Amino acid sequence: MVKLAPNARLLVVEDSRHATPVERPREFNTALKDFLTEASCTDSAN
Repeated sequence: MVKLAPNARLLVVEDSRHATPVERPREFNTALKDFLTEASCTDSAN
C-alpha cells in the first residue's frame, strides 16, 4: 500500500497486531504526530 500512496510512510511497530493505537499507543501517537507535523510543514510550503 505504501507504494501506491504519495508521501506514505511504512512503520513497523514491534509486538503489535492490527490494533496498534490500543496496543502500542506511545509509538502510534509519536509516529502520527511526526507524520502530521511533516505534512503540515510540507503543505505550508506550497
